Amino acid sequence: MMVEYLRAANITPSVALATALYYGIKVDTQNFEKKNMQLADGISFRYVFNIANRNLVRKFDLTELRRSELKYFKIALNEVKSSKGRAYAHIGRVGTPDILVIIADFLNHVDKFDWVLVSGISGEKLVVILRCDGYRKNAGNFASKTFAEYGSAGGHREAARAELPMKNLPLREGQDFTTSTLMRIATRHM
Repeated sequence: MMVEYLRAANITPSVALATALYYGIKVDTQNFEKKNMQLADGISFRYVFNIANRNLVRKFDLTELRRSELKYFKIALNEVKSSKGRAYAHIGRVGTPDILVIIADFLNHVDKFDWVLVSGISGEKLVVILRCDGYRKNAGNFASKTFAEYGSAGGHREAARAELPMKNLPLREGQDFTTSTLMRIATRHM
Protein backbone atom coordinates (compact mmCIF):
# COMPACT_ATOMS: atom_id res chain seq x y z
CA MET A 1 0.00 0.00 0.00
CA MET A 2 2.88 2.35 0.83
CA VAL A 3 4.32 1.95 -2.68
CA GLU A 4 0.93 2.84 -4.15
CA TYR A 5 0.84 6.04 -2.07
CA LEU A 6 4.35 6.97 -3.18
CA ARG A 7 3.49 6.36 -6.83
CA ALA A 8 0.24 8.34 -6.57
CA ALA A 9 2.19 11.27 -5.08
CA ASN A 10 4.85 10.90 -7.79
CA ILE A 11 7.56 10.38 -5.15
CA THR A 12 10.55 8.18 -5.91
CA PRO A 13 11.60 6.37 -2.72
CA SER A 14 15.19 6.52 -1.47
CA VAL A 15 17.33 3.39 -1.82
CA ALA A 16 16.86 2.67 1.89
CA LEU A 17 13.06 2.99 1.72
CA ALA A 18 12.86 1.03 -1.55
CA THR A 19 14.95 -1.74 0.00
CA ALA A 20 12.65 -1.93 3.03
CA LEU A 21 9.55 -1.98 0.80
CA TYR A 22 11.11 -4.61 -1.49
CA TYR A 23 11.90 -6.86 1.47
CA GLY A 24 8.47 -6.26 3.02
CA ILE A 25 6.71 -7.30 -0.18
CA LYS A 26 8.89 -10.43 -0.42
CA VAL A 27 8.04 -11.42 3.15
CA ASP A 28 4.32 -10.56 2.94
CA THR A 29 3.88 -12.55 -0.27
CA GLN A 30 6.13 -15.40 0.95
CA ASN A 31 8.37 -14.87 -2.09
CA PHE A 32 5.29 -14.69 -4.31
CA GLU A 33 4.15 -18.19 -3.34
CA LYS A 34 1.16 -17.00 -1.31
CA LYS A 35 -2.14 -18.11 -2.85
CA ASN A 36 -4.13 -14.93 -2.20
CA MET A 37 -1.52 -12.52 -3.53
CA GLN A 38 -2.81 -9.33 -5.12
CA LEU A 39 -1.83 -7.90 -8.52
CA ALA A 40 -0.84 -4.71 -6.67
CA ASP A 41 1.88 -6.72 -4.86
CA GLY A 42 3.54 -7.60 -8.16
CA ILE A 43 3.22 -4.08 -9.54
CA SER A 44 4.64 -2.56 -6.35
CA PHE A 45 7.49 -5.06 -6.27
CA ARG A 46 8.41 -4.26 -9.86
CA TYR A 47 8.34 -0.53 -9.08
CA VAL A 48 10.92 -0.79 -6.24
CA PHE A 49 12.97 -3.57 -7.89
CA ASN A 50 15.46 -1.31 -9.70
CA ILE A 51 15.77 1.15 -6.80
CA ALA A 52 16.28 -1.31 -3.92
CA ASN A 53 19.66 -2.58 -2.77
CA ARG A 54 19.11 -6.25 -3.67
CA ASN A 55 22.50 -7.24 -2.23
CA LEU A 56 21.36 -6.01 1.17
CA VAL A 57 18.09 -7.94 0.77
CA ARG A 58 20.09 -11.06 -0.10
CA LYS A 59 22.05 -10.55 3.14
CA PHE A 60 18.75 -10.33 5.07
CA ASP A 61 17.56 -13.54 3.43
CA LEU A 62 20.75 -15.41 4.31
CA THR A 63 21.09 -14.09 7.85
CA GLU A 64 18.18 -15.20 10.00
CA LEU A 65 20.01 -15.85 13.26
CA ARG A 66 22.33 -14.06 15.56
CA ARG A 67 24.99 -16.25 17.07
CA SER A 68 23.54 -15.54 20.52
CA GLU A 69 20.29 -17.23 19.43
CA LEU A 70 21.90 -20.61 18.82
CA LYS A 71 21.36 -21.43 22.50
CA TYR A 72 17.62 -21.62 21.81
CA PHE A 73 18.21 -24.38 19.26
CA LYS A 74 20.14 -26.34 21.88
CA ILE A 75 17.22 -25.95 24.29
CA ALA A 76 14.71 -26.95 21.59
CA LEU A 77 16.66 -30.05 20.59
CA ASN A 78 16.98 -31.10 24.25
CA GLU A 79 13.32 -30.32 25.01
CA VAL A 80 11.55 -31.65 21.93
CA LYS A 81 9.09 -34.41 22.71
CA SER A 82 7.11 -36.26 20.09
CA SER A 83 3.88 -38.16 20.23
CA LYS A 84 1.74 -39.46 17.37
CA GLY A 85 3.65 -37.46 14.74
CA ARG A 86 3.53 -34.24 16.74
CA ALA A 87 6.58 -32.36 17.99
CA TYR A 88 6.38 -30.17 21.08
CA ALA A 89 9.07 -27.94 22.57
CA HIS A 90 8.90 -25.23 25.20
CA ILE A 91 11.97 -22.99 25.02
CA GLY A 92 11.41 -20.91 28.15
CA ARG A 93 12.04 -17.18 28.24
CA VAL A 94 13.15 -15.72 24.87
CA GLY A 95 14.47 -12.32 23.84
CA THR A 96 12.13 -12.20 20.86
CA PRO A 97 9.33 -14.53 19.75
CA ASP A 98 10.83 -14.51 16.25
CA ILE A 99 13.24 -17.23 17.36
CA LEU A 100 10.24 -19.48 18.09
CA VAL A 101 9.11 -19.09 14.49
CA ILE A 102 12.55 -20.06 13.20
CA ILE A 103 12.72 -23.11 15.46
CA ALA A 104 9.19 -24.21 14.52
CA ASP A 105 10.01 -23.88 10.82
CA PHE A 106 13.21 -25.89 11.38
CA LEU A 107 11.39 -28.69 13.23
CA ASN A 108 8.68 -28.70 10.56
CA HIS A 109 11.32 -30.04 8.14
CA VAL A 110 11.98 -33.11 10.31
CA ASP A 111 10.67 -36.39 8.95
CA LYS A 112 7.63 -37.86 10.70
CA PHE A 113 6.54 -34.59 12.36
CA ASP A 114 3.05 -33.77 11.02
CA TRP A 115 2.53 -31.02 13.58
CA VAL A 116 5.02 -28.75 15.35
CA LEU A 117 4.19 -26.66 18.42
CA VAL A 118 6.95 -24.48 19.87
CA SER A 119 6.35 -22.17 22.80
CA GLY A 120 8.29 -19.59 24.75
CA ILE A 121 7.73 -16.74 27.16
CA SER A 122 8.15 -13.19 25.88
CA GLY A 123 7.41 -10.45 28.38
CA GLU A 124 4.31 -11.56 30.26
CA LYS A 125 2.95 -13.71 27.43
CA LEU A 126 3.31 -17.29 26.37
CA VAL A 127 3.78 -17.36 22.60
CA VAL A 128 2.96 -20.61 20.81
CA ILE A 129 3.96 -21.13 17.17
CA LEU A 130 2.20 -23.90 15.27
CA ARG A 131 3.21 -25.49 11.98
CA CYS A 132 1.76 -28.31 9.91
CA ASP A 133 1.67 -29.32 6.27
CA GLY A 134 -1.79 -27.78 5.71
CA TYR A 135 -2.92 -30.96 3.99
CA ARG A 136 -6.07 -32.14 5.78
CA LYS A 137 -4.90 -30.05 8.73
CA ASN A 138 -5.55 -26.45 9.65
CA ALA A 139 -3.12 -24.84 12.10
CA GLY A 140 -5.20 -21.64 12.35
CA ASN A 141 -8.38 -23.48 13.29
CA PHE A 142 -6.50 -25.69 15.72
CA ALA A 143 -4.82 -22.67 17.36
CA SER A 144 -8.18 -20.94 17.81
CA LYS A 145 -9.89 -24.04 19.16
CA THR A 146 -7.04 -24.85 21.56
CA PHE A 147 -5.75 -21.50 22.78
CA ALA A 148 -8.40 -18.80 22.21
CA GLU A 149 -9.86 -19.29 25.70
CA TYR A 150 -6.52 -18.04 27.11
CA GLY A 151 -5.75 -15.17 24.70
CA SER A 152 -5.47 -14.39 21.00
CA ALA A 153 -4.93 -17.28 18.61
CA GLY A 154 -5.33 -17.98 14.92
CA GLY A 155 -3.57 -18.16 11.60
CA HIS A 156 -3.55 -19.99 8.30
CA ARG A 157 -3.83 -23.66 7.27
CA GLU A 158 -0.10 -24.35 7.61
CA ALA A 159 1.03 -21.70 10.12
CA ALA A 160 -0.53 -20.21 13.25
CA ARG A 161 0.29 -18.36 16.45
CA ALA A 162 -1.16 -17.85 19.89
CA GLU A 163 -0.24 -15.09 22.34
CA LEU A 164 -1.50 -15.82 25.80
CA PRO A 165 -1.10 -13.72 28.96
CA MET A 166 0.64 -15.95 31.50
CA LYS A 167 -1.99 -15.06 34.12
CA ASN A 168 -4.68 -16.70 31.92
CA LEU A 169 -2.98 -20.10 31.71
CA PRO A 170 -4.26 -23.13 33.65
CA LEU A 171 -1.25 -23.34 35.98
CA ARG A 172 -1.21 -23.95 39.70
CA GLU A 173 0.50 -21.27 41.78
CA GLY A 174 4.25 -21.62 41.45
CA GLN A 175 3.96 -24.08 38.57
CA ASP A 176 6.21 -23.40 35.57
CA PHE A 177 5.06 -23.83 32.00
CA THR A 178 6.90 -26.78 30.42
CA THR A 179 6.89 -28.88 27.27
CA SER A 180 4.63 -31.33 29.13
CA THR A 181 2.19 -28.50 29.90
CA LEU A 182 2.14 -27.58 26.20
CA MET A 183 1.42 -31.20 25.29
CA ARG A 184 -1.35 -31.46 27.87
CA ILE A 185 -3.15 -28.34 26.63
CA ALA A 186 -2.72 -29.20 22.94
CA THR A 187 -3.80 -32.84 23.14
CA ARG A 188 -7.18 -31.88 24.59
CA HIS A 189 -8.20 -30.88 21.05
CA MET A 190 -6.22 -33.26 18.82
